[in-house]
Amino acid sequence: MAILAIKGMNGQKFKGRPLTVELSVQKLQYEKRIDALVEHTNMDRKEAIRPMSLKWEERAEKAKKAEDEAV
Repeated sequence: MAILAIKGMNGQKFKGRPLTVELSVQKLQYEKRIDALVEHTNMDRKEAIRPMSLKWEERAEKAKKAEDEAV
């Protein structure tokens, strides 16, 4: 039931901003995941903790802007 709720609400807009809905994890587990991302990618910590939905929106906006400039 929780998975269906997450799928249904993740990405939906609330007051004009997209929601990011995920299962809750213990803080220590979350911190380890973020530390691993920072260690194994070229991301800094600030970028690693940003929700994927915001990253996808920014990529889409950049692609649209590049497309508009190319025309």
